Amino acid sequence: MHSPDWHQFLSLAFCCVVIVGAGCATCQTSPHATASRQAVATQPDALTPVTDPAELDFDIVYSDSFSSHYPIRGERTFDLSEYELEAPVVVWDSSHRKKATVFRTRGDKYEDQKCIIRVEGRSLDKPRELSVTDFRTVTVSWITAKLILINLDIGHIAGVDAIYDVEKDSWIYQESVSYPLILPPR
Repeated sequence: MHSPDWHQFLSLAFCCVVIVGAGCATCQTSPHATASRQAVATQPDALTPVTDPAELDFDIVYSDSFSSHYPIRGERTFDLSEYELEAPVVVWDSSHRKKATVFRTRGDKYEDQKCIIRVEGRSLDKPRELSVTDFRTVTVSWITAKLILINLDIGHIAGVDAIYDVEKDSWIYQESVSYPLILPPR
């Protein structure tokens, strides 16, 4: 029999999962990582690089600069059956009444990542499907029994945060996130 602390750890581990594409050493040189960095650099609201750490302001900038990366309800035009996929990952809510299953393309095989998040369970009249594209990593976790948090990493200094209400089948929040970029002095 497991101790209560071990049980709490296992429950937490099953309620929050990170699905990662190619490892750090690979993502530095992969075509997708290069494209992501170029996309971030060409965004109109992209942060100006900081070369002097004394000038660095650790404020994170929130905007809609990367709205093309926002998850959407329903399937996009892609069909995941045409791709090699990572093993599906199931993330249960704390009461094990609803689950979010993440299906994504293999991070080491494709430049443009694609993902379907299927949410199903008690109190839902039908499964909900969310789709995501053009990301490096996707993290799905339950906030409450009806809200899920989706974090997308779309580059070294950019991401997307989204909150979805599975019962109302609607988005509560979606916003782009930019982090400070420090470049070595010349």
